Amino acid sequence: PGDNDSKATIELKRTSFGAKFIAKGDYAENGTLEIFMNKTSQPQLALNLAEGNEISEIFSFDDVRAAWLDENYTETAAVALRIAYSDGTTAPLGTHDIAFKRNITTIVNVDLSVGGDSGVGFEVTDGGEMPEGSEITIKDGEIVDTEIETN
Repeated sequence: PGDNDSKATIELKRTSFGAKFIAKGDYAENGTLEIFMNKTSQPQLALNLAEGNEISEIFSFDDVRAAWLDENYTETAAVALRIAYSDGTTAPLGTHDIAFKRNITTIVNVDLSVGGDSGVGFEVTDGGEMPEGSEITIKDGEIVDTEIETN
């Protein structure tokens, strides 16, 4: 501050993103959905399917300065999914590159139903507490971008 009781102004900005993973389908009641992100500061998430079908966290970007400078900042993370059953067996659900946007909660729907080539479907959408963004669908290992309107 300076003279005459002036105050300092400190501009604070959120440099984070949200991620919500929702398990759906016939096989979304047993086992643990394990989520691994390649971001250096992100922990592994484990969703016990017997206790619930969704898990969400807020994460800080690896490059905080770049996220602070850019209101529309995104970072892409390789997200590997695996289901682990109580008998010790596991089944990989693939690794998918997902773009996470600043101040946005990205919702990843994991369809654990029988059907399709791989038997597992994915849908990634933006939503939650941070309501701006676009929708991403993962189908048969390919990502397809779809624009959506936000409120």
